[in-house]
Amino acid sequence: MKWAKERCLADLGHNVQLFERVVASVISYLEKRAELLCDAYEEGNWDVVRSEAHFLKGTSQHLHFTVLLDLTQRIESLAPLQRLDDELIAQFKEEVDALLIELAAD
Repeated sequence: MKWAKERCLADLGHNVQLFERVVASVISYLEKRAELLCDAYEEGNWDVVRSEAHFLKGTSQHLHFTVLLDLTQRIESLAPLQRLDDELIAQFKEEVDALLIELAAD
């Protein structure tokens, strides 16, 4: 499971309208932040990679994106050491793409 949807809905007091607005906002936010992180990685801009991973980690934690949370924690911790590799970034991209599909389906 990419997303603990029911936990997120419970956190929002089972307010379906609010939930739908949050989901719509998160789709745009995830696309933008993921693109910034990947571009920064390609440019070797480790400070921006760490910063974007940090933002996405917080979002993932609050919205219960369990797999993305793990990946962003790893990216955030490895970026200052410049120890990221293409495989981890590819996993991150795949997870974001899968999560965006899942969010759009709701």
